[in-house]
Amino acid sequence: MDTDLKNIMEAGISAPSGENCQPWRFMLDGNTICLYNDPNSDTSLYNHNQRGSLVSHGAAIENMIIAARTFGYEATIKLLPNGETDNLIAKISLQKNSPTKHALYDSIFKRATNRKVYDTKPTSQDIKNNLLGSATGDGMEAKFIDDKTTIGILAKIISNHERLLFENKFLHNFFFDHIRWNEKENSINPAGFYIETLELSPKEKKGFSILKRWVLARILGFVGMPKKVSEANATKYNASSELGIIYSDSVSSLSLINAGRSFERLWLTATKEGLSLQPLTGLLFLRQHVLSHNNSPLSEKEKKIIIDSYDEISKIFAVGEKQILLLFRIGIGEPPTAQASRFPLNKFLKY
Repeated sequence: MDTDLKNIMEAGISAPSGENCQPWRFMLDGNTICLYNDPNSDTSLYNHNQRGSLVSHGAAIENMIIAARTFGYEATIKLLPNGETDNLIAKISLQKNSPTKHALYDSIFKRATNRKVYDTKPTSQDIKNNLLGSATGDGMEAKFIDDKTTIGILAKIISNHERLLFENKFLHNFFFDHIRWNEKENSINPAGFYIETLELSPKEKKGFSILKRWVLARILGFVGMPKKVSEANATKYNASSELGIIYSDSVSSLSLINAGRSFERLWLTATKEGLSLQPLTGLLFLRQHVLSHNNSPLSEKEKKIIIDSYDEISKIFAVGEKQILLLFRIGIGEPPTAQASRFPLNKFLKY
């Protein structure tokens, strides 16, 4: 395989994905990289109609465009060439050109989810403008909220997701089935949540080992444990410089791919500026499930919490009828304790 093409695809698989599911598959046709979705990589409630995976593919595409320029190629992109129902996400045709190192290339391999508490000092206006500008385009818009009172209100709303996670058996079991409890488990199967990336205190980590059994989680639920988990996460989300969104007119497949591209540019720009970032998309993707399913493992009460939470977030960000596709927090934080591992590129190549 051509080394440049390998390096470009390596950049692609460094993109973020839900539960670190890494849904991409590649096939080479000369100097054209065909990017496919693997629908079996993420079958969770969060990935209704592969919407979460489409965002991840958008991020992978953006990484490959950045890498292509760095290695001396001009990339021409055809998104969803066979339509929205096909697993072929994009064709990336590469034409040889003069190499020009992209300013965000190094950030591709430094970017990481950081779930630590951040410094609450607001980001400078120049950097915020840079971040917002990086995310704008292809029908995408971005917006930040830095008012501390409003951040506190939003933090409590967003943390409803964690409460649901420990009150609903289906969500609970999905989450704990995807935790990798030690470095060996993480290296064998990195698709999931490596426990060290959750930034738990020793006491919290011990509690997690107990809570992984639904029967115990259910018993503790009667004494308010889910609420306490929610409050702890709200405190962490409140410790941020800004909460931000990426939003658009629709949640079409094309919009979600472009949202992923937009988000990756913003995240890489934040990384370059020395900022930490954590996606907070649980409620957003569960809402898509709720809106599209009559038969759901979620109770009517839980569905209402999800819908009402989204509506409150939408109202606070004042997006009107537009759709919030991604939600995140930003700030200055200590480096994450650990980063998610990756499967090697060979796993994703189709011949």
